[in-house]
Amino acid sequence: MVVPISFVSEHIETLEEIDIEYREIATEAGITNFRRVPALDTTPAFIEGLADLVQHALEGPEVNLDQAAALSNRVKLYPQDKWAWGWNNSSEVWNGRLAMLGFSAFLLELISGRGPLHALGLL
Repeated sequence: MVVPISFVSEHIETLEEIDIEYREIATEAGITNFRRVPALDTTPAFIEGLADLVQHALEGPEVNLDQAAALSNRVKLYPQDKWAWGWNNSSEVWNGRLAMLGFSAFLLELISGRGPLHALGLL
C-alpha cells in the first residue's frame, strides 16, 4: 500500500511514477497486490479546511513567510470527530507503536523471504 503523503491531488507524479513506474518495480520484486491510496483532491473536509485557512488569512494582518507556514490552531491533522471515535492521546501512542511493530514484521518478512504474507501469496 503506497500512501503519497506529500501529494494532495492526482497529478503526473502520482499517476505516472507511482501508479506505473513504481508498480513495475514492485511487480519485479514479487509484490502482486500493489495499491495506492487516493489523493485528497476535492474531499469536502479538505476543501473546507483550505477555505477556512484562506478566509482566516484574508481577515488577519499581513504575515511573513514563516508565520504563514505555521499551522493554525484550528487545523487538525486527524479526523474531525476523533474523540467521538474513542481516540485520545494514549490510543495515538499505542496506534503508533502497533504501526511500527507491523512495519517491523513486514520488513523482517521482506528480508527473510518467508512469513504469513508469503504463505498467502501476497509477497
